[in-house]
Amino acid sequence: MEASEKTPEGVGQTVSTSTTPAEDNVAAQRDRDAAMSAPAGFSGHRNAAVDLRLSLQAPPTTSFPQLVEKRLRPLFDEVLADLAKLGDNVSPVEAKPIRKKVGALRNRLDLMAPAFSKADDGKDPWLKMRKQLDDGYAVLGALKDIHDTSALLGGSDSKKAAKETKKKRKKALEWRDKFVSDKSTTKREAFYAAVDGSITLRPAKKQSRFYWGGAGVEPSPQLDAVQNLQLLASSMATTAADKLEAIFDAPKLDSHDVQQKFHDVRKAVRAVANVGREFPTALPNKKAAKLQQKLVKLADAYGDLTDVIAARDLAEERGQSKKLARLDDQLAKDWDALRNDGGSGGAAKTLRKYANELSAGLG
Repeated sequence: MEASEKTPEGVGQTVSTSTTPAEDNVAAQRDRDAAMSAPAGFSGHRNAAVDLRLSLQAPPTTSFPQLVEKRLRPLFDEVLADLAKLGDNVSPVEAKPIRKKVGALRNRLDLMAPAFSKADDGKDPWLKMRKQLDDGYAVLGALKDIHDTSALLGGSDSKKAAKETKKKRKKALEWRDKFVSDKSTTKREAFYAAVDGSITLRPAKKQSRFYWGGAGVEPSPQLDAVQNLQLLASSMATTAADKLEAIFDAPKLDSHDVQQKFHDVRKAVRAVANVGREFPTALPNKKAAKLQQKLVKLADAYGDLTDVIAARDLAEERGQSKKLARLDDQLAKDWDALRNDGGSGGAAKTLRKYANELSAGLG
């Protein structure tokens, strides 16, 4: 369970590129990347030596427009179809799968941010669409959480739950109706028209802090789209490893400050895994794919713990002392289990290995 991550509107800078669209052949892409040698000492962060190597590379082979057409547009269409079929009496548990798809679409949009240029009038279709998806993810999540917290609390007051469901369902359906409306269809046309083959650089604070907004790198016009994703994910993995090592020093998750930091670390690990999940061609070899799967499992385990934290906070808010005591015990045991199962050491090591495998494709 998590709060929506807001991205305010801002000014982007467009860098012109002259890439020739090529066949998006996954096997050929992986063979090419695997053949490249890893740059010694590359940490996932841009520096002068890396820029020099990039300038000597072969021309790009996979463009951002290609990835948008192959990985973003089909999922967008699927989300729209699922929302259109969503019943007006949608239950909290029924909101879960569509919310997951909306989240995946938002992830792909975050990763594809460089592909979307600004309009001539200065408006940014990418930012507007990103906000719409963020709003939907939040309201669908609020509805879905009624089911999740009820399960963790061992049931809840049926009258209160029904009242809460009605209220949050109303907000979710209002968002749905607006998102699939004819007016939104016109906005989507402008959204796709913004993919013109150029690369747009936006200030970090205008983008997701778990992707281009917090990785410490910018997309390079000298790299193709897949290589830019590898550059991003490598830096993200290194940053997440540093954060993990810091948070696992805490012996207990007994304060909201520590809990929030852990929640952010969980999002960071999940975001790293999401790059390979949403864009499999960014995984250069089998070793990287196996490491990515480890990160998926790690993020799921961290997610289970944040669910316990959310249920614990709700029990405290409702004055349910017995449930609160039970969840406090569960939280302490789960945290000890994570720390004893390699703690941050094993997880951070996995992240750093993953970073190195991804950076090897940028030789």
